[in-house]
Amino acid sequence: MEYSDGRPQRSQRRAGGSRGGRGGSSRPRQQRPLGTGSRSRGRRQGYELRSRSIGFASAGRGRRTGSLDTRMVAALVLGIVAVVLLVFAISSCVAGNAAQEEQRVEEKPRVATGISDDLSQALTARLDQDDQMAQIASNADQYSDERLVELALNEPDAISLVAGYLESDKTAQAYGEEGAVGSYPQLYDWDSRWGAVDYAGSALAVTGSGPTVMSMATIGLTGSTDNTPATIATLAEKDGLATGDSSLSGDFFTNESNALGVVYHTYDTSADNISAVVTSGTVVAMEVKADSLTPYEHWILVVEKGSDGTFTVHDPTSSDVTSRSWDADTLANASTGKFYALTKMAS
Repeated sequence: MEYSDGRPQRSQRRAGGSRGGRGGSSRPRQQRPLGTGSRSRGRRQGYELRSRSIGFASAGRGRRTGSLDTRMVAALVLGIVAVVLLVFAISSCVAGNAAQEEQRVEEKPRVATGISDDLSQALTARLDQDDQMAQIASNADQYSDERLVELALNEPDAISLVAGYLESDKTAQAYGEEGAVGSYPQLYDWDSRWGAVDYAGSALAVTGSGPTVMSMATIGLTGSTDNTPATIATLAEKDGLATGDSSLSGDFFTNESNALGVVYHTYDTSADNISAVVTSGTVVAMEVKADSLTPYEHWILVVEKGSDGTFTVHDPTSSDVTSRSWDADTLANASTGKFYALTKMAS
C-alpha cells in the first residue's frame, strides 16, 4: 500500500501479534534499561556478592599462607617438646635404674645368709670394725672354706688377705727377706705372699701349717730362703703327702727332709723328750690335736727352751699361741703322737 504522497505504507501488525502487547496494540514494547527494576537490583546485589567473594578468595589465600606458617611453627614446637620429653624419659629411666641398683645394694644383707649361726653372730659383732670386715661379712657365703672367715675374725693381720681372696689370682710371691742360720723366722700360713695359694683343697692360709713349719725350719737351719711355704706345699702335693686333718702327712719329714738339706730324727712325744731334744741347733716339728692349742689340728715348730724351762713356739696359724711360752707337759699332751727333731745336714 502506498500513501497518497507516494510513500509506501507499512503493513498493520495483526492484533495480538506483538508478544507482551495488550489488546492487540501495535505499540512497540519498550526495553528496560539494565540496572532498573527488581531483577536488575537482584543482579547488582549478586554481582556485588561475587565481587566480595573474589575479595574473600584473595584474602583466603593470604590466610592459607599465614595458616601454613602457623602450622610449621606449631610442628616445630611440638617436635622440640617431643625431644625434651624423650630426653626427660631417658634421664628418668637411667635415674630409676640407678636408684633401683642403689636400692639393691642397700638391700644386700650386711651379713650373708647360708653360714653357720655362730659365724653369723661373730661377724655381726664385728661389722663396724672396718670396711674390709664388712666386705667379708656380706660375702661370707662365697667362701668355700669357713675357716677363712674365722681367720679374719681371729687374726687382724689376715683381714686384708681374706677380703681380697675371692678376687685373688692365687699366686705366690718370693720370700723377699734375708735368711740367717740359727734364726728361725716366725711365718704365718696366711701371709699375703703365699696365703691365697691353693693347697690341700683350700687356701694355704688355713691348710698350710705343715709346709710353713718346714719352711721356717729350713730357713733357720740352712739360711736359704728358697723354700717358702708355697714351694714346700707344691712339693707335698706333688708327692701325695698333703693329707690328714692337718693337711700334711708326717711322712713328709721322713721322705723330703734330706732333699731340703735337713736331717730328721723321730721321737715319741713326752715332756722329757721334748725338753731333752730342744737344744741349740735342734728344732721340733710337732703335730698338735684339735682343741688343744687352737680349734684345728695343725703343725707347730718348737724352737727354743727358756731359762724358766718353758718353750718358745712358732705357730703358723695363731699369733696368740706364738706370743706365749709353753711348758713341756702342755705341749706333750697336745701332740698327736710322734714329733720330728730337725737339724742341719752336714755339708
